[in-house]
Amino acid sequence: MGVILRNTIDEVRKSKERFEFLGREYSTSQRRRKNWIHKLQNDKGRETEALNEIEAVARSYFYNLFTARNRGNYDYVLTGINCCVSEGDNEKLTTTYTNEKIQEAVFEMGAIKAPGEDGFPALFYQKCWHIIGYEVAFFCLQILSGDMEVSSLNHTNIVFISKKCKPINVAFSSN
Repeated sequence: MGVILRNTIDEVRKSKERFEFLGREYSTSQRRRKNWIHKLQNDKGRETEALNEIEAVARSYFYNLFTARNRGNYDYVLTGINCCVSEGDNEKLTTTYTNEKIQEAVFEMGAIKAPGEDGFPALFYQKCWHIIGYEVAFFCLQILSGDMEVSSLNHTNIVFISKKCKPINVAFSSN
């Protein structure tokens, strides 16, 4: 009797796990289908459904959005603000970076918050610090001291997550 009951409990547990797995898969695929962008409107108002054109519309929109433009002289905004960096604060701000400070910063990061361009979350660097710590710290110190060209590191991936069902215009997709 005990063996039959144990087997039944195991079967129920396995069925529950299978159902939960399928439920996650179902909801993920449903969400993917719902969030899929089927068409977009370019800046001239023409709609497109071609994937490469949708990509071009989104790329153009975000390129224009995040491209710096000459905005004029705004020095007058700061005229009424007094400089208030104390000598102690200035000393902290100008101290030389060290391997220890780099390690401290890495270990203060949220372990699985957001992976970097390399796809590794901070947890990877924290757990493997004894293996890769020296190289990571050396790399960071080169950047912080200005000894390394960093323009190639200044790239990011922007993911468009629409808040509107079936958006057609990137600029107004959050309405």
